Amino acid sequence: MTDCGHFSLQLESGIYQFQLHQFRARLSMLQKNLKGSKREIKNLSFVDNAATHVAFLKANYEFLRGNYRKSMKLLTSASKTPLLTDAGQCLPSLYFNNLGCLHCYMGKHSLASYYFSKALHENDSALNDFPPLDKATLSGRPLAVLGVNCRQILLYNLGLQQLYAGQPLAAFASLLEAVQVFHTNPILWLRLAETSVAAYNKAQKDYIMQQRYHSDTVQTVVGSGFHQKLVVMPMEPGHLSQDGSSAAMPSPSLDFANICLRNALYLLPTYGDAPVSALPCPPLQAEAILSLRASVLANASYVSLRQGDPVCALQYSKELLEMSSLPSSLTLLGHLYTAEALVLLGESSEALQYLSLDLITNDEQQPATGDYSSANSRVILLMNIATVYCVRQEMDKARKALQQACVNLQRNSPLYAKAVLLSAYTELHTGNVSTAVQLLRRHQTTTQLASNAAAGGQDKKRLLNNRRVLS
Repeated sequence: MTDCGHFSLQLESGIYQFQLHQFRARLSMLQKNLKGSKREIKNLSFVDNAATHVAFLKANYEFLRGNYRKSMKLLTSASKTPLLTDAGQCLPSLYFNNLGCLHCYMGKHSLASYYFSKALHENDSALNDFPPLDKATLSGRPLAVLGVNCRQILLYNLGLQQLYAGQPLAAFASLLEAVQVFHTNPILWLRLAETSVAAYNKAQKDYIMQQRYHSDTVQTVVGSGFHQKLVVMPMEPGHLSQDGSSAAMPSPSLDFANICLRNALYLLPTYGDAPVSALPCPPLQAEAILSLRASVLANASYVSLRQGDPVCALQYSKELLEMSSLPSSLTLLGHLYTAEALVLLGESSEALQYLSLDLITNDEQQPATGDYSSANSRVILLMNIATVYCVRQEMDKARKALQQACVNLQRNSPLYAKAVLLSAYTELHTGNVSTAVQLLRRHQTTTQLASNAAAGGQDKKRLLNNRRVLS
């Protein structure tokens, strides 16, 4: 009896020692302590029947070091049996989730979405293997089963990848289900708002593509001969109707995006003094809180402008500009949104004060690429300055600003068509109709127009091909 009890105590002590090293390794990884996690993983390597856990921990360790290919090899070599561990973890689900995370950091968001979908399938299959719950009697399920269901976390990961992969409607459905559990996560509310905005912009773009003819500057051509007329594309599409449903009903619309952004602002303190819960992510600290609040304010100002509410847009953008240590991209957006709101409120003089070229700085610490590079930011500012001058009926100043913008504007730029239309508007307003028509004809597409039946044997018209203008 004494020998048996001593053997049982040793066995139980070995199990606890194994779990202790495992938890220490995981805690070190959460704290980004790579040396400590490597030491604990090495101690686990001498434990019997721990090959699967060691492989997963080593893969996580290499992931934190940025060795994604090596991490993927370690995951592939790990055993996927048993299906459920003693801690209630579904190994196939964890395997596909980790693969999804690796492909996310490798920039392969569509492939990451596929692996997260596989993880969801394995998670649901593991739950279906248990007997159905009966409230009248005890189910007989072990307590560890409570940790099997990771559906909401997987949906959160899947929704983010679908958003990055350009699938806003699918991302909205995934994140909407996840927010029912993680409703105190301000990041999740922001992402849900971004899916709504992305879905709205996609609908706007599809609507414009249906309305356009063959050009970014010319919508259609009517008449024939001397009476032929060009119908130009509108500079800014109107606000699409939302089908009349209540804003409180979840749908990928600007109204629901506005509600999501207000929820995020409510959950974020003005000053990041205390950590903020963001399950399933780690708590947000002071710097992350302020950065997230700035992003929410920028999105809220944009949504308010698209909804035709310049008062709220001005409030959000000014609050954004009052924040300290803003990145250059958000500073530029804050000034642009403030100026646009002021123009809509009839304060064009004050709007010009927010459109200063001094905003363009060559910050070596921030990459000068994409939509917010120095050259592109300068073009955006100059075109907005020209627009404000057009509103003020100061066409000479508007033309001068457009000429400065065209110096750095490439023909394949998405802003090119807007610059052409704005130039044509200034010429029309000053009475130079022939110059405006020549400008539009010069920047049509090479796509052949349909032959004009009334023109008889006239040559077919051609249009120059330009890329669609980003709204």
